[in-house]
Amino acid sequence: MEHEVLLLICNEPRVWQYANNYMKGRQLAGKFQPVEVEGAAIGLVAEQYQASRQAFWQTLMSATTWQQTRRVIALNHRGCAAMKIAYGLAKASDKLIETETHRYALREFRHRMAERNADLEVEIGLIEPDGKVSMFK
Repeated sequence: MEHEVLLLICNEPRVWQYANNYMKGRQLAGKFQPVEVEGAAIGLVAEQYQASRQAFWQTLMSATTWQQTRRVIALNHRGCAAMKIAYGLAKASDKLIETETHRYALREFRHRMAERNADLEVEIGLIEPDGKVSMFK
């Protein structure tokens, strides 16, 4: 089955329903392939997760090659355990600091995606505790 979007989300179970609702709201139900990674973008840019990173990039890039994928949507989420491990508890103790930490990781992910495949559009966002998604530029 071909998907026009790959959805990068954290592998924490509570995140899946919010991400699914977001994709439905964008009229993308049935048009995306989820890719779950510990910490979503954080798992692909933080040093603590370096061991699993190479396998993921190979999987992601092969999926974007053989499918009709034109876009990747990466959604991190507040309260992420992987973020606390990667960047420390202090980064999660303040909402503004937590937001900026996620923004940094998501932008770094988008930069690394561009290095691998500049033709893919990459959208980045943060899932709030109530399920709403804030998209970043």
